[in-house]
Amino acid sequence: MNADGSEQRELGPAPDEEYFGPPAWSPNGRTIAHSRWDYATCGVSSRNCAGSEIVVVDVTTGAVRRVVRSRDRGAGSFSWAPDGSRLAYAGERDMDLQAHTLETIRSDGSGRRVVLRLPRGAHLGHSDVAWSPRGDRLLFRSARGDSAGVVDLATRRVQVLARAPEVSASAWSPDGRRIALELRSRGVTTLSVVRVSDTRRLHSWQPGGDVTSLFFSHDGGRLVYARSAG
Repeated sequence: MNADGSEQRELGPAPDEEYFGPPAWSPNGRTIAHSRWDYATCGVSSRNCAGSEIVVVDVTTGAVRRVVRSRDRGAGSFSWAPDGSRLAYAGERDMDLQAHTLETIRSDGSGRRVVLRLPRGAHLGHSDVAWSPRGDRLLFRSARGDSAGVVDLATRRVQVLARAPEVSASAWSPDGRRIALELRSRGVTTLSVVRVSDTRRLHSWQPGGDVTSLFFSHDGGRLVYARSAG
C-alpha cells in the first residue's frame, strides 16, 4: 500500500496450514522476500525437519519464487545484501527452530554458499541475521541468546561482539562500523554501541525496561527503540 494507507493490495494469501514471517523489500523495491512456515510437512517422528522456506514475491505481478525450500535446507531469519543480489539466512534448521549454518544464496535460488558451519551441538539463533550495510559481514546471534558476533564473508573469520546472559535486539549503523545491542543480565537491560573493528564498547546506558526493537537513524547519529516499562 501507499504510505498514506491508500491502494492496499494483497500479494497472496497463505495456503492452509501455513503462515508468513516478516516481509522485507529488496533494495531495488521490485520484490519482497518473506519466510513461509508449514508444519504440516513435519510429523511427530520427523528428524531434522525445518518446515520453513524463503520465497520472493514480484510486487507488480504477485508471482512467487521459492529461494530456499523447506525440504532441502529450511531457513529462518534472512537479510538482503545491500546490492540485492543475495540473501543471507540461518539455514539447515531443525524442529527446535535452531540453525546449524549461516548461508547466502542468490535471489533466484542458485549459488548457495555456506558461510559458517557450527561445531556439533552448537546452534545459531533462528531470528537474527543481518547483512552489513557495507556488504562484507554478517551479524548473527547464538541460539541460546547469550552472544552476538559478526562473520567476515571473505575470510569466514568470526568476531564475538558481546556476551551476556541474554543478547536481544541488535542493529547495524548505516556505515557498518558500529552495532547497537541490547544486553540483559539479572533483570537489567543495557544498551551498548560496539565498534566492529575492535569490539570496543563505545557507549552503554540502561533504558529502564526491556527493549523490543532497535534502529539507527539514517545518519547514524541517533537510535530509536521501543521500550516496555515493566
